[in-house]
Formats: sequence, structure tokens, C-alpha cells
Amino acid sequence: MRVWVVLVWFLFSGLAASGQANLLTCYALTDGKGIDENIKKIENLINKLDTKAKKSDRQFLKNVFNLTHRQFLKEYDQYAGFGDIFKDGRYDCLTATALYSVLLSELGYQHTIIETNFHIFLLVASAEGKVLMESTDPLGGFEYRQNKIEDRIKAYKADQESASKNGYSYSYNLFEEVSPQELNGLLYYNQCVKAFNQQQWGKAIENLESAKLFYNSPRIVEMENLLVTIIASVELEKVQQATPSGSTQRIAQNNK
Repeated sequence: MRVWVVLVWFLFSGLAASGQANLLTCYALTDGKGIDENIKKIENLINKLDTKAKKSDRQFLKNVFNLTHRQFLKEYDQYAGFGDIFKDGRYDCLTATALYSVLLSELGYQHTIIETNFHIFLLVASAEGKVLMESTDPLGGFEYRQNKIEDRIKAYKADQESASKNGYSYSYNLFEEVSPQELNGLLYYNQCVKAFNQQQWGKAIENLESAKLFYNSPRIVEMENLLVTIIASVELEKVQQATPSGSTQRIAQNNK
């Protein structure tokens, strides 16, 4: 354990003073890939951004958005893990948002992370007003016009209502701020969903338990209930398949 802590300290010594090291460590562990030397690329990007002339917040934040996409975010992949960003550039809206959050905090920008049922995005405070960052849209995902930001937020809400009617119906309707620490719980949650879709029940439960440590979210409670139901159904099916048909009939007859 002490060796692991020392390794973490050396890898993130440049970020440690700002408090981002712990978050990076946690984020990197959510998909089981752990800490990789490629995380050092974050420090290199921050140093590169720091050397750029800052004409305005808006222009600087646009540079942050564009350079991060060019250097890290290569291919959208739903339920990609945080470590996949540094491995081969695969990302989803959650992992890319986590990366942007770390960068913005390190660069001294206050920002809000907004979670919806199906999406997540950033609102960044700047000297020229709010900036919206949509991590999965490299061409149009940076928006500074206040009326356009309001229009996009309305569109997010409308899309959420439409998706709820036409797809899986959630028992909740999320549109709220989450902290960088709670974001860690959502990263575990996404890995739980990935394992769930692959019918890896044990891995799904493990990731869900980790998610609960960081974020008490309605989506986590709902997934827990769904897992209990599905696993009970799977176990019942196994029992039924293992029971000879004749035995089943005798049991039924004895119960008459």
C-alpha cells in the first residue's frame, strides 16, 4: 500500500499542489486500468495551455476545448473507461467531461457539471459570461452565446422527455449539478452498466457498490433494484433448467 501511494505521489507531483491528484487517481481506477504514465500527458497539456497568450477567457477556454479534443479525444465509444482516453483516445460524454473538469480546475476556472438522465455537460464561469462545453461535439460543443446556451439547455430537457417516452422509462428525471467527487461515482456506474449489458453480474455489482461510495444518486438506487430483480430471475432459471421435468411434475403433484 505504501509503495502504491508513493507511486501516485511521483506521478502526480506536478498536480498535487492543486488537489487534482486525488481526483485523477480515483478517476483512473474506475475502469480497473489503474494509473498509467500516459496520465503525465495531462500535465504536458496544462503546461502547453499556460504558455499561450491569454487575450480573453473565452478565447482561452476555446483553446482548452479544442486542444483537449485534438490531443486526447479521438473516438466516441459509449461506456468507454476513463483510462481508455489515454490508451487509445476512446471516450464517452462522462469520461471526457471528467477530463475537462480536471483541466478546468487546474487552470483555475469555476465550473458546474450538469447531469441529466441521458447526458452530462459543463457550464464554465468566465469574465465574459457562461460558456457551455459539450464534450462529445468537437465542432459545435463550445458555446459562449448566452441565448444559444439557453436554447441548448432547453433542447437537452426536451430530448430527455422524448427519450423517456420512447425508450427506457426511468423513475426519476435528473437535471442537476454534480460535484467532481460525485462524478467518480458516475464513472463507476457507467462501468456497472457496461458489465450489466454483458451479463457480467458479479462485476456489475462490484462497480455499483463502488459507485454508491461516491454518489447517492437515484440512478444508482434504480440500477441496484434492477440488478436484484435480474439476478433473482437468472438464478431461478438456472434452478428450473437443473431440475428434471419428471421431478417438476412430481413436485407439482405433491403440492395439489
